[in-house]
Amino acid sequence: MRRKNAETFLKSTPRFILVDQSLRSFGGHYFNYATRVLEAAARAGFEARLICNRAFKGGLGEGIDVSPAFRYSTFETAIATPRSIREFALRTRRVFASVRANAVDWWRDSRFAFKAVIAMLALLCIPLVAAGALVAVVAYALLTILNRLRHEPKVRAFERDLSRAMPPLAPGDVGFLPTISAPELLGFARFLTRFPTARLANWHVVLRQDTPESSPRKRREFLRGVRAVAVSIDPARLRWWSDTEALRDAWEAATGLGFETLPIPVGDSFRPEAAAFGAGQVEGGPLRPLRIVYVGDARKEKGFHVLPSVARSLRESGHLEGETVLVVQSSVRVIDPEPECLRALQDLKSFGKGVRFVTNELNDEEYASLVRGAHVMLLLYEAAAYRRRSSGILAEAMASGVPVLVPEGTWLASSVREMVSIGARPHPFVIDADEDAGARLVELLKDWPRLRLLALGASEPWRARHNPDALVRRLLESCGRNG
Repeated sequence: MRRKNAETFLKSTPRFILVDQSLRSFGGHYFNYATRVLEAAARAGFEARLICNRAFKGGLGEGIDVSPAFRYSTFETAIATPRSIREFALRTRRVFASVRANAVDWWRDSRFAFKAVIAMLALLCIPLVAAGALVAVVAYALLTILNRLRHEPKVRAFERDLSRAMPPLAPGDVGFLPTISAPELLGFARFLTRFPTARLANWHVVLRQDTPESSPRKRREFLRGVRAVAVSIDPARLRWWSDTEALRDAWEAATGLGFETLPIPVGDSFRPEAAAFGAGQVEGGPLRPLRIVYVGDARKEKGFHVLPSVARSLRESGHLEGETVLVVQSSVRVIDPEPECLRALQDLKSFGKGVRFVTNELNDEEYASLVRGAHVMLLLYEAAAYRRRSSGILAEAMASGVPVLVPEGTWLASSVREMVSIGARPHPFVIDADEDAGARLVELLKDWPRLRLLALGASEPWRARHNPDALVRRLLESCGRNG
């Protein structure tokens, strides 16, 4: 071990190690993100290495080492809390909260005689009330204990797997964690505490998820993990990141730590495609058929359930009669699917040739071609879910010069307004929550040649800002590539 550590200090090429426990297979968001960043790190003169999930088989190309190590991905739990216990505990808490909130007002409005009768009945029912309260307390305590128990094995597993796969580190090495959960933060903190050479590298942790405001318990768990990491290493060697300004501000307010904003590593394959906008189309309109594209998971927060109404508007306006096609590249979750999305999928199948489904798994070039070839990209996300979060699909569509339809009150809308400035209200690419998405899309198609030119004008500045090389440069600049 001593000889290995000495060799590490003497080596001339610094390491760039990307840790992504959720990268399990070729293709998809995690794979593309990691590949682009590691290739950029190699171009910057680093020895690039990926530490990923054990399920990943294969390599990433010449010059990039791969170490499949992690047992669990970010969204897996080591021990699942039984649903019946969880639902009973939460339902009991809601009932007691409702009674407590309404009891005072109800008592004030009651007459004296009625109050006396109720008081006598209450005295008789004290044993039952006490028993119910005891059951609620026990259920809540059991839920809390189960939550702790299911997290601890994952904490230990993350620390163990990372420790086994991580080579000895030296000043100048860079560690990059683009995806991480609360238990994994705790495991990372233990790794830093127990392995001194790890504290010699510069570490960068990205929180791309929103602050868990709706769940006080999840918020406490996440903040506990963030603080554990923060005290485990010299602050000069640790940087915290988000990929939108709104997320940066939210995490700074929640943690009291300094956060910075990281570019999105859009691949070089996402450039305007001439075939989607040939000569003479400004006067004559776009080539047919128009391709209205939806890509992503079939989830309600992604707006999948809105697609049937969009298809109906297109059909009623005559667009689905051979000149327009709605292309859906998606899959419904096998585990716990959302009923709205299952119904939407069945409705979409009734439109026949007007809706095309891409059901096969696409390789990188096929996916990029689908995005580049879109005439309009639908991103009808729920505004509450994407108020501060980024969207890789929007980043790829903007880089490709593709007109989009995005919800008001989100990072997507603010990004579109910044890059495609037209001074008009409403913005043709932004839709309000109470607007009919299908009707707005039909209006957008009427003005498509002009709007396509606007999107093309934003493509080059967007790609200059959001690319893998810019991301790696930003990481290195933040810590001065200090040794």
